[in-house]
Amino acid sequence: YIGAGFKLFRNYDGNKSVFPEISVKSASTNNANASVYAAVSATDPTTLHIIAINRLSTAVKASIQIKNPLAFKTVKAWGVDASSQALSAR
Repeated sequence: YIGAGFKLFRNYDGNKSVFPEISVKSASTNNANASVYAAVSATDPTTLHIIAINRLSTAVKASIQIKNPLAFKTVKAWGVDASSQALSAR
């Protein structure tokens, strides 16, 4: 799972896409067990990247809040779960 975690930041889609450099304010209601990070790229501020981390080995509920001036209408997601360490599109 450690390798998949690094891949989320440095090559999540297999095309060398990376977590971008401009932080966007984000918060989780359960930060002790489920933290969230968000960012946009200086070259493409219309694409928001969010990484949500569940620190437990079981499902956890949390609400997240992202403060960004643009509204987003679609999502593409990659992740891992308890069934596999392989990073995959969701």
